[in-house]
Amino acid sequence: MDYLNLILLGLIQGITEFLPISSSGHLVLAQLWLGIDSPGTIIEVILHLGTLTAILIFYKKDILDLLKNLFQLDRSSIMFSTFILIGIIPAVFVGIIFKDYFESFFDDAFYTSLFLVFTGLILFSSKFMEHKRNTFSIMSVFMVGLIQAFSIFPGVSRSGMTITTAIFFGINHKDAVKFSFFLAIPIILGASILEIPQITKLENSQIIPLFVGFIVSAGSGFYALKLLYKIVINNKFWLFSFYCFSIGTLGMFYAR
Repeated sequence: MDYLNLILLGLIQGITEFLPISSSGHLVLAQLWLGIDSPGTIIEVILHLGTLTAILIFYKKDILDLLKNLFQLDRSSIMFSTFILIGIIPAVFVGIIFKDYFESFFDDAFYTSLFLVFTGLILFSSKFMEHKRNTFSIMSVFMVGLIQAFSIFPGVSRSGMTITTAIFFGINHKDAVKFSFFLAIPIILGASILEIPQITKLENSQIIPLFVGFIVSAGSGFYALKLLYKIVINNKFWLFSFYCFSIGTLGMFYAR
């Protein structure tokens, strides 16, 4: 793992984690095309921690307010936190039980590309959804979480799946984005904890390049999140479908 490759992967992760074009899919294809030999999913985990940092910075006021209100037993904050817990249950269950199965797809560029095309179809469907101002319910939150579980497949965009599902249930765009990335916080932390045994085995020569990738991922991720927020609010989310179609088709052609 050299610095140039980790910087490039950090940029890819930071940009694609928040834009609905699948960070995992792009990392799989980039590592294949760059010829990077990654120890398991270590690179993905470290770079995801970078984008987690971007989420914490972008939503720092909301997070601090939520924590403060929870200590004051604020009803709406307790309900929102409960919805987060409900939303992560499917992904936690699927991630723990089927972890090895999903990881097997990280070495298959064809299926990764196919899943990118699938993501494009889901994104394009958001163009035809009605704009409502519903509030979250247990059913809508659970469905968002269930759809999020499928984003474990490389090529399936987590933000694309969760935001589109929330919009489908009539959640306003601003709340859909916020809930999507609040869901990501415990999911990324959980995935990172599962990789601790592998991280502790890293050599010093591997740690520094990975840290550089982490910093680049966090920085680029922060600005990508700001961009995504504006795009979703302006109802241009579906335009990313054409990018997913293009990259997915190119990837399938290259893989075969």
